[in-house]
Amino acid sequence: MLPSQVTEIKQQAIIEKAQDPNSSVSPEAAREALVDESKRAGVPAFRFDPNASNEAKAAQMGAVRFTLTFPLTPLTNSSIMLDYST
Repeated sequence: MLPSQVTEIKQQAIIEKAQDPNSSVSPEAAREALVDESKRAGVPAFRFDPNASNEAKAAQMGAVRFTLTFPLTPLTNSSIMLDYST
């Protein structure tokens, strides 16, 4: 199994636990886990203040924007995680 497939399976499991009403996983915990898992997989992942301006969000992404190499790998091409929660 490819590393990208393992990451996708982990992320899907996190989402399913957050959607299960009998699970103790909160949406906030799932969001944090998804961002962390994405970062571990080498996918750019961000946590944005939902009240921040577009300029502030762009500035936060600016530090990463120029570190991407082209052509993008299948993993980075398929997933960029954006988290707008606080």
